[in-house]
Amino acid sequence: MFLTDREKADHLTRWSELRGCTSNPTAPGNPDPAIFLLTNALNALDGVCTVQSCAGHRRGQAIDAAHIWLRTSAPVFNAMLRSAPQLVEHDEIEELAVRYGRTASGPIIEIIFAGSERGCLEQSSAILLDYVTRATGTVT
Repeated sequence: MFLTDREKADHLTRWSELRGCTSNPTAPGNPDPAIFLLTNALNALDGVCTVQSCAGHRRGQAIDAAHIWLRTSAPVFNAMLRSAPQLVEHDEIEELAVRYGRTASGPIIEIIFAGSERGCLEQSSAILLDYVTRATGTVT
């Protein structure tokens, strides 16, 4: 139900293949180079794997909010949920939700935040990386 080392390795292998397809990063489903620094840092943590991400974009009047979906180990999942109220106190963080689905291999943590579309990607990334790093118990 929770992230395994094998699942993470398989996902990161597929992700490295997709990263070369950045001809139109604002098209849904394409890798978004603007968020690679954050996803690389999160994926380097034990028990954490990004499965979807977007730095946030403006398309005329429409706004695609920045978001990240994470699969985690059970201990990281529990730690993230315990500290979720503190995370969403930050102005840059809009929402944290847990997603379940028939085709998912387990729960996904979705975090919606102020990103490139609001000029806040760097600040939001720092907050998110600190939050997830603390949940993993990693000392920075």
